[in-house]
Amino acid sequence: MLKLGKIYDSKVKRVGEKILALYSHELSTDFYQNKKLISSIVNTNSKFLINKITGYVTSQVKKKVVAKEEENNESEEAENEKAE
Repeated sequence: MLKLGKIYDSKVKRVGEKILALYSHELSTDFYQNKKLISSIVNTNSKFLINKITGYVTSQVKKKVVAKEEENNESEEAENEKAE
């Protein structure tokens, strides 16, 4: 089955990338925890915009976590092959 990606507005991406760059150590894979942080950072009353930014940031954090896990698994497999 074909999985379609999410489309985000350029404004959401621009703000999300800045937040990722500045607050990456405080972000997690939990949407609601990230939403609290982003609500305090972003100066807007728009729930829709905050949710979109939070969704984008959370998805990017999840992608980074998955990439690190895959990298660790590959390095462990390489070490196991060398040991055999």
